[in-house]
Amino acid sequence: MRPIARTLLAVLSVGAGLMRGAGAAPALAAGTPKAPPGYVVVDSGPIPIPPGQAGTGGSISCPPGTVPWGGGASFTGGIPSVGEDINTSGPTDVGWTARYNNRTSIVGDAFGLSAVCANEPPG
Repeated sequence: MRPIARTLLAVLSVGAGLMRGAGAAPALAAGTPKAPPGYVVVDSGPIPIPPGQAGTGGSISCPPGTVPWGGGASFTGGIPSVGEDINTSGPTDVGWTARYNNRTSIVGDAFGLSAVCANEPPG
């Protein structure tokens, strides 16, 4: 057999051997993932955004004994118009806070907050 043909045959044989395991499913960790102790999502409900305002704010608190693990702010009225935007959004020691701008004359718009809370992790 020619050297090029032998090399090609060797490469194809190795490749075929590697592909045998390619379709195997990865091993899953034992058990089902569980939420951390005290896990709860807190929602503010709609917070009105008066027209012509910059920095309308809102805050929500986690239940006693829990701390924020995450959260966010969103516009609750569909797609915001030009001049409506989230000013700031971030955690506090006890929950989540955000501010929203409505530099338009649109009445009746609102934003909302969510906080993902759970027991304080060790450390």
